[in-house]
Amino acid sequence: MLDWLREELVEARLFRTVWGANNRTADDLANMMYLCLLSLEILRHEDRPQAVEYSKRTIWLGGYNKFSPSGTDLYNIMVMLSNQAEYENLIKTNYDVSPGLLEVTSYLRRVYAGTPSQLQDRFILINLSKLLQVHDYSNARRIVGFWENATAVDKRWAVNNIVSNMRRLSPSLDIFQLISDV
Repeated sequence: MLDWLREELVEARLFRTVWGANNRTADDLANMMYLCLLSLEILRHEDRPQAVEYSKRTIWLGGYNKFSPSGTDLYNIMVMLSNQAEYENLIKTNYDVSPGLLEVTSYLRRVYAGTPSQLQDRFILINLSKLLQVHDYSNARRIVGFWENATAVDKRWAVNNIVSNMRRLSPSLDIFQLISDV
């Protein structure tokens, strides 16, 4: 009955325009990207249709070379991190941060296709934490990587940890409402 409201809430995005990144750092964007990927992995297990839709909307533009108002926040974060020189008037750059586009794209395609490779997906999450230089989420990553075997208490802790960090960085990320409902 209130599905239209949920759709509107999901449409509340951080990056409706490129100016949504104004005064942010590449490190902030890297943290947001990693939290989006952890959230997507949880949705993959808890709300597969939402995960499939989000991954489809993220990869459908391809290339990651141009900001798109119709792209997901994850897509636009990957665009800005992979083309930092173009956005240096908006963000504080850190050229040591890399979004790992090939790995993320292959991961998103597996989410979209519904073909999980638990070992490969865990490796990607570990490798991306190094490429993005985010180290604060290792406990949440471990739980998310073994989601099927995690206890209900661990799952709740991981979701709460991700949601609180998203709330701190940017509660207007488009995936925030989806993960908050888990």
